[in-house]
Amino acid sequence: MTNPNAFPDGFPKVGEFVDEAITLESRFPQIVMPRDSMWPLRIHDEATKEAAAEALPQLVATLSEPIAPASETQLRALFATNPHDRRHGWTARKTDEGLTYSTAAYVTPEDAHGRSQIFYGVNYTFDTNGRLVKREYIEDERSYDRGRPNFQEYLKYDDYGFLTERLTWAEYETSMTDRFEYTTDENGRKVPAKMARTQKVKADDYSVSDSDPMTVDLANYEEWLATNPNGFAALTREQLAPNEFEVKDFEVTENRRGILFAHPEQLEHALVMYGDGSYPTPGDKTALEHNDEAFTEAHGPLGGALFSLMARSGDMREFVKNRITDKVQRKWEDVQQSDDTNAEEFAGFDFDYDGAGHFHKTGGDITITKSGIELKMHAAYVGDGVEDQLASALQTKRGLRSASITVPVNQTEREGYFFVDVKAACDALGIPVTDEDVANYLSEYLFENDDAPTSSYDRKYGKQPVLWHDEDTGVTVQLVTERHDYDSDTDVDAFFQHDSTSIWGPLPREVRRVSDDKKNMPKLKVIVEPVGNPFAPETTERTDDIVRSYMMKLDK
Repeated sequence: MTNPNAFPDGFPKVGEFVDEAITLESRFPQIVMPRDSMWPLRIHDEATKEAAAEALPQLVATLSEPIAPASETQLRALFATNPHDRRHGWTARKTDEGLTYSTAAYVTPEDAHGRSQIFYGVNYTFDTNGRLVKREYIEDERSYDRGRPNFQEYLKYDDYGFLTERLTWAEYETSMTDRFEYTTDENGRKVPAKMARTQKVKADDYSVSDSDPMTVDLANYEEWLATNPNGFAALTREQLAPNEFEVKDFEVTENRRGILFAHPEQLEHALVMYGDGSYPTPGDKTALEHNDEAFTEAHGPLGGALFSLMARSGDMREFVKNRITDKVQRKWEDVQQSDDTNAEEFAGFDFDYDGAGHFHKTGGDITITKSGIELKMHAAYVGDGVEDQLASALQTKRGLRSASITVPVNQTEREGYFFVDVKAACDALGIPVTDEDVANYLSEYLFENDDAPTSSYDRKYGKQPVLWHDEDTGVTVQLVTERHDYDSDTDVDAFFQHDSTSIWGPLPREVRRVSDDKKNMPKLKVIVEPVGNPFAPETTERTDDIVRSYMMKLDK
C-alpha cells in the first residue's frame, strides 16, 4: 500500500513546481541493470550474479527517490542550455503524448584518418509534471532506416513521481517491460518491493503478447540473490521427495517417409499431379489451397501472395519432364542394364521461386533401384506434409521407418524439476537391464566418461546414448530429457544428478517459448526400427506386433 503522506516536509505536492534550475538527469530515473536481458533467470551464472549484486543496490536507491515535478518554464530554460552540446540545438512541440523536445541527427566531417562520427537524432517527451515519459534515438539520413527510431524508452509514474513501469525497445533486440511495485517502510516512506520483467513474444499467428514474468525481490535483494528462486539448482533426491514409478499415459506414433513407384511413368504422373495441386487434402481443400494457407501462416501475407502467384504458373508436364523425370529415366535405364543386383542411382530437385505451380519452394530426393523408384519430398512451409498429402491422394502408404512408444515420466511434484527412476521404468516395460547397466548408462548420459563430449553443442545436439538395443527386433530404448533452456541460454543438464537407478534435475523455465507439458516432460522412448522392406505389409504387421507387446505391459 502507498501512503500519500509519506514524504518529507517541503517536498512538492502534485501540481506544485519549484523555481530552481533543473538538469536533464533529474527528469527521469537513472536506471542501472545488468546488460543480460534475462538476468533475473541467470543468477546461477557467477558473472550475471556479480553484475546483479552490483546493480541492485543502485536500482533500489534510484527507485526510492521520486521524480519531482517541473514546469514548462523550467524545461524551456533547461533546453536553452543545449544539453549534450548538439550541433542543431533543440526545438519544442506539443504532441498528444506531452511536450517533446527534439534535435536532428548529424554526421561529423571526416578526420585525418577518414573517420566520421554519427550523432543520432533525439526526442525527449515530458508529461504535464515535467517528467520524462518517452525517449528515442533517430537514425540519420545516411541510414537505410533514416528518420526511424533505433531505440525507444517509455516511462510511467504514480501520482507522486515514483517509477511504476519502464518499457524499452531497441533495433534487433527484444522489447522489455519492467514493472515496479512499492510498499512503505517502518518510517512510512515509500520503498521499492518487487520488479517483474516481461518480454514481448510473437505467436505463430503474428499476435504479440507478454512473456511470463521474471521477478526480483527488491525489498530483500540480498536474500533473493543468495537463494536464486528463479534460477537452476542441483537439488538432492531427498529434496525432490520422489513418488513411486507409475505409468499414467503413453503415446504411440509412426514415422513414415517415402513413396514407392514401380517405374518412371508412375513417378512422372504423380509429380505432375503434385505440381497441379488439384488433389484433395483433409478439410475439403485442394493441396494447393491447403499449402497456400500454410505458407501464409509461415511467411506472412506477402509470402502467401508470392506463393499463390508462383504456384499458379507454368506448363506442369513439360516442367516435370525437363527438370526432373528425363534425368530419372536415364538413370533408371542405367540401373536396369547393370549387372549389379544392388545397383542404385540418385536424383533430386530443389526449387525456390523457380518452381512451377505447387513446386514453389519444394525439394525432393529420388532413389532408383532395380525394384522401383522411391520419392521423398519436403516443402519450406510444411516439411514432409506435402509428401504425406501426395501419398494419401495416390491411396498408398509411405514406407515405415520406425514406430515409437513414448512414456512421459516425472515422479516429483516439486515445480520446475523432474525425477525418473530409470530402472523401475525398464522393469515396467520388461526391458532386461541390471542395476549395473542402468548405472553405467546414467553415467554415460551425463557425460561422465573419460571420452564424453564436453561442449554445449555436443550435449544439446549430439546423439543421445542408448539404454538398451535388441538386434533381432530392432527395438531401442532411450531416455529423453530437455538439456537446454533457450530463454536463459542455460545448459540445465549441468545441474542434473543421478544415483545407480535414477536421474533428476531442473526443467527448462521457458518464459518466452510457451510449450505444453509434453515437450519438457522427461520421456522413456521405445523405438522400433523395422527389419525388412519398409513398404512391405508384412513389415508393418511385424512392427505392430512388437509395439502391441509393449503396450500390453504398460496397460497392466
